[in-house]
Amino acid sequence: MSSYAKHTDSLIASVNELLTEKVKVRKLQPVFAPKIKGQCTYSIDFKKKQITHHHGVLEMLGYTADEFNFEKAIDFVHPADSDHLVRLIYAVSDYATRHSVQSDLALHASLRMLKKDGSYIRVLAQSTVHYEDHNGRMTNQYTTLTDISFISTDTSFEWKFEAPDLDYQTFGSYVDKPDKGIFSKRELEVLELVNKGFTSHVIAKKLYLSKHTIDTHRRKMLQKTGCANVIELLEYYRENL
Repeated sequence: MSSYAKHTDSLIASVNELLTEKVKVRKLQPVFAPKIKGQCTYSIDFKKKQITHHHGVLEMLGYTADEFNFEKAIDFVHPADSDHLVRLIYAVSDYATRHSVQSDLALHASLRMLKKDGSYIRVLAQSTVHYEDHNGRMTNQYTTLTDISFISTDTSFEWKFEAPDLDYQTFGSYVDKPDKGIFSKRELEVLELVNKGFTSHVIAKKLYLSKHTIDTHRRKMLQKTGCANVIELLEYYRENL
């Protein structure tokens, strides 16, 4: 072996030894998902009804893990967009539970979200399947939110859904037009009685339920439709159902 080759081998060995020692001292850990300014990710477990993963939500939106949870996440969507989003999520979830979608499912939506400081930003929300059950049906959804306020200040709700063998015309009409499908059978019963002028107390007696349960149904219907009060909810009912 030439003296140059010996010198090169010795230099490489010294560098490897130095790097190994530095790794031991600094206890370096690989970074698989670095935080990107203006972007965050999270995963939803539909069976447990909880957000199981947060990455960058605090930095982008200002919310802690306790604040940005399964029950409250929809509250951070602009009221004008939440109605569309709820119908879209319902339609996608219904499709995903009825079909073996695997990783071919992709949902894209452009909407406005409320930051903790009270300001709204426009985000591109992109979701796909994170986990499936043994039948190939989605149990967990992975979502990335990207701040696109610098691109567009448009106030319209835009969306695109990609899935195998999807009837886009039928699916689109289901999402874009209000439908009874966003309400459960019990919620429709409650809503019909509210429309007839009955109070929660009277409705509870008629349906053999507690007043608390009736109030819960009413609150969920307001959330699903984006209505601010019962007057708006009844207008929605009379115009669309």
